[in-house]
Amino acid sequence: MKKMDVRIIRDMCEDPYLCVKCKKQLCALVDQGNDYECVIDKHHSTPDGIMCPSCYAAEKEIGTTERYRKKILLAVDGSDGSMEAVRHVAKVAARERAYVVLFHVKKQADQAYKDMGTHALFREQTANIVALDGARKRTMQGFMKRARQILLDAGFPEEAVKVEVRQKRAGVVKDIVEESKEGYTTIVVGRKGLSKLKDAVLGNVTARLLEKTADVPVWVI
Repeated sequence: MKKMDVRIIRDMCEDPYLCVKCKKQLCALVDQGNDYECVIDKHHSTPDGIMCPSCYAAEKEIGTTERYRKKILLAVDGSDGSMEAVRHVAKVAARERAYVVLFHVKKQADQAYKDMGTHALFREQTANIVALDGARKRTMQGFMKRARQILLDAGFPEEAVKVEVRQKRAGVVKDIVEESKEGYTTIVVGRKGLSKLKDAVLGNVTARLLEKTADVPVWVI
């Protein structure tokens, strides 16, 4: 076979191997010196055919959640109120074949503050802000580890507890609402959050969540 431009090798497979889910081509012709050989990319074999890693992971998660009657979105912020919500779910939902996602919307230090670090006058302040951001990250990691263990100790199978930490996009409340559209049957939040002033009666995020969520029931613990 005559050698071809490497950039179009993938397009030249006569009978390409495709992901049965997304139809992405998983093979390419590889230069073997005097000829080209059709080689398949990393993939997973299924009864329906081969899948790319992304589709396989998505199908596996769907298969897991479909085995459970309830899918609970447990929105947490690392506060004592959030931990109370975790304990409540552990107590009442462990025997109900529930699938729980510990969901946290991460608020990073504003990029503008980080950019200030290039100026000598603001370098110390910026370092403090970045250090605080790192401390919050470690605190949240510890919280998630304890929360997950509480659920496992209550009898939840390991596959039924997922930790999801996501960078803030549209806003904490909007991000929680958007996530709740992914097949959840219940949202669980703590009554009080980290801010004692704003959350003296009902958590600010919790109150706004109750206003904006209509399709999924919300448990306020």
